[in-house]
Amino acid sequence: MNQHCANTVSTEAGTIRSVNRTGSSSNSPWGERVIPIDLPEGLHARPAGRLVALLIALEVDVRVRNLATGAGPVSARSLTSLATLGVLRGQAIHVTARGRDAVAALAAIEALAARGFDEAPSPPIQTHSQKNQLEPPGEAIVGQAAARGVAVAPARRVHRRATGRKRDVGAPDHEAGILRSAIAAVGDELRLTRDVLAAQAGAVHAEILDTQIMVLSDEALSTPAFLALSAAGVSAETAWADVTGAVATRYRALPDAYQRARASDIEEIGRLVIARIAGAAQSPTLWGAGVLIADDLGPAETAALDLTLIRGIATARGGPTSHTAILARALGIPAVVGLGPAVMTTVEGTQVLLDGDAGTLTIDPHPAIIAARSGDKSVPDPSSVEEHPSTPGLDLEVGANIGLAIEMKGFRASGADSIGLLRSEMLFLGHSTTPTVEDHHRAYTEVCVGANGRRVTIRTLDSGADKPLPFLPEPPSANTALGVRGLRRSLLEPELLHTQVRAILRVAAKHPVRIMFPMISTVGEWRRAADIVEREIDALGWNDRRPNGLEIGVMVEVPAAAICAEAFASEVDFFSIGTNDLAQYVMAADRTNPATSPLADALHPAVLRLIGEVCGAADAEQCSVGVCGEIAGDPLALPILVGLGVDSLSVSPSLVGEVKRLAGRIDLDAARVLAGEAVGLASAEEVREHAARFLARRSEHV
Repeated sequence: MNQHCANTVSTEAGTIRSVNRTGSSSNSPWGERVIPIDLPEGLHARPAGRLVALLIALEVDVRVRNLATGAGPVSARSLTSLATLGVLRGQAIHVTARGRDAVAALAAIEALAARGFDEAPSPPIQTHSQKNQLEPPGEAIVGQAAARGVAVAPARRVHRRATGRKRDVGAPDHEAGILRSAIAAVGDELRLTRDVLAAQAGAVHAEILDTQIMVLSDEALSTPAFLALSAAGVSAETAWADVTGAVATRYRALPDAYQRARASDIEEIGRLVIARIAGAAQSPTLWGAGVLIADDLGPAETAALDLTLIRGIATARGGPTSHTAILARALGIPAVVGLGPAVMTTVEGTQVLLDGDAGTLTIDPHPAIIAARSGDKSVPDPSSVEEHPSTPGLDLEVGANIGLAIEMKGFRASGADSIGLLRSEMLFLGHSTTPTVEDHHRAYTEVCVGANGRRVTIRTLDSGADKPLPFLPEPPSANTALGVRGLRRSLLEPELLHTQVRAILRVAAKHPVRIMFPMISTVGEWRRAADIVEREIDALGWNDRRPNGLEIGVMVEVPAAAICAEAFASEVDFFSIGTNDLAQYVMAADRTNPATSPLADALHPAVLRLIGEVCGAADAEQCSVGVCGEIAGDPLALPILVGLGVDSLSVSPSLVGEVKRLAGRIDLDAARVLAGEAVGLASAEEVREHAARFLARRSEHV
């Protein structure tokens, strides 16, 4: 007997009208829902991807239709099909589910919609009108501002190795095997790029590549492609190009500009797979440092760019809401998009001025224009930044965060005083077996040699259920943020920690090195880790004598460590505050979840008070305190951190010059007053407003 019931649920995302029907002639549970969409950009790829992810482990067939346009129904397991329904804000979707988990699936989709599909609010982006005609030298081509900053550098065109390698088309099964292997290989490459991006720009931005990985295996692409290969004479390249081209065309036909911009993501997936089949380079290359000029870039290409060469990005197509623009902002690369065909006539090597604030690109700019527009906003010139290695007026060390040896060029160009954070796990992402002492030693030596005498702080493997390593299988965890992470994980694998410490000590015999243990909660954990260091020192026959300059310290990411800082301070050589994790634990807000990440603001007074407590405890024992979280590069946070007693910062290499410039303007006494006022405020918003007024007053007197 069928049962019918209807109810209405009020949520922040709007009113969800639920029509429940269970039972059917086939005895398979089924039901349906009508769900309004209140997302600013509609049901685009990212929220659609979250809907797809909900169904992975469920035994259910879910279909979705756009009630406003009648488009669909489509499978809810296909990201591209969902996104190309073109569901806009204020429209509603009709969801039907059939199968054993139908009830659970519908409840999960309703809950996701009630949470706004876990989308974080996006700030408005100022755009500028586009002109497509070629401008004379010295005149600005106007596009759309996508990422702030100014760069003066030679124009560099995108160079992709040709993908038209001639080959004979094989039998259908052979071509299907070629396509299947290429898709798998591109997936592996995207996952590696995603991990690197997460270290550089944070997990939230790396989620863009998670979407790309999901698209790669989407049934809306794979099914028709492999079906086309069932006919003799069709190549893997042709089948894939035809399918991705058709899907991209569907995206470009959508009524909303934001959703149309996702077409470039599909086109990139097409290029990557075809390039893999042809044995061509996966990402564009540059013939030297400069401003990259391209018709368009996909998110994976942007994430894989050599940050040591990129001074800015200028594209003919695209918009400020494209994934490429989002990643450029996250990586600190000035960018202007939508410049039109005129930009593609720019000759390689021509001097250009890219203004990511105004949304313009000036070809062969007059020196007066360069002087007027670069000034304080310009990207630091690598040739001059070394002349000012220290911050004037403040005894503040500015280091760089490094994850891979390839980033050493950017480190050297930045003028950083040190490597304040070497994420050692990033050096071993590709290892399928446990690294040996020699593996560790080789990797750290390469970095230390590149640092050219500047101190390197090596964080021991920071792995766990949230950041699994191929050679270290992780048990499932219901709450990865509170699970077996960082030092907790290493202490469960003591031989792994012994191996890493042994290698670091060998490097420390020749280079200035610090050992830093992550995710410390208790003094007991610290003592167990410190004991391993002492035992390895004895094993090397150093008779309890450390190499000159070797220091051992802890990361303060857990509130317990901050609160008990006095107990640590008498034993450790230094503290390094990881404000990203500290903020999420203090605020009980997952920083990787767009729905809660705004709460995890390290400028909240509660977080600042803990930073102040750590600084006070460290000062009493004369040990140093650094900050290596994202807040270290925030101009509003800089005077507050200095005022609280932080004596070193470690930021992305691209931010070192700007942080040094801003720090050089800080009056220590005034910063201490500001910090004292900030911890007494009620919210992060109030702190930011107060700091902004402070900086505005200071700039008036400079």
